[in-house]
Amino acid sequence: MKKMKKLLVALSIIVSSVAFSQENGNGFFSKIGFGVRASGLYNTTSLGHLKDVKELEQHGFNVGIAAKVNVTDKFSVTPELYYAHTGINEINLPVLLGYSFLGNKLDVIAGPSLIYTLEKDSFEKMPNFNKKAEGLDFFYQGVESTFDVGYVAGLQYHFGKFMLTARYQGAFEGREAIYSFRTEDFTVSGEAKEKIKTSFASFGVGYNF
Repeated sequence: MKKMKKLLVALSIIVSSVAFSQENGNGFFSKIGFGVRASGLYNTTSLGHLKDVKELEQHGFNVGIAAKVNVTDKFSVTPELYYAHTGINEINLPVLLGYSFLGNKLDVIAGPSLIYTLEKDSFEKMPNFNKKAEGLDFFYQGVESTFDVGYVAGLQYHFGKFMLTARYQGAFEGREAIYSFRTEDFTVSGEAKEKIKTSFASFGVGYNF
């Protein structure tokens, strides 16, 4: 949580500094624009042994806000902040570099994203767990790590103030998913972990003020 707060503070300072420079006529940045975004997320994650866990299989959606800083007529930097629900509730903070084509109607975008999981505890029985172990029941327990660093890449096309987006987003390291196992009489029990790298294709809309 401390890392998230520090990053948000740093981002606020950067945006405030740019706004101040504009107000005082320091023309390095030509314009700052703000907008809202919403997308549907299609899960492309390979879950391996955890493939039966519905919570991790779900598709989802995100909604958020963006602040686009036009460095030049063609090049931009856009920090965005999203709430995302894909079975697990998350906060996503991508910082996207963009380059515009076709009279500034089409943008190619890419950049890193910080992912923070709002809830990590869960409990779900996995009846078809893909590991051979006689007499054991397996249960998904949630994710251990709340932070992950990922990436976003895609295209966006502008219709006046409206825009359509198509993106792919994934994780570099992934998070530790925890599962437990036990016999019915609890004579054998334990806990294990498996790293999951979530990935999604997204298609959405935006509006720029």
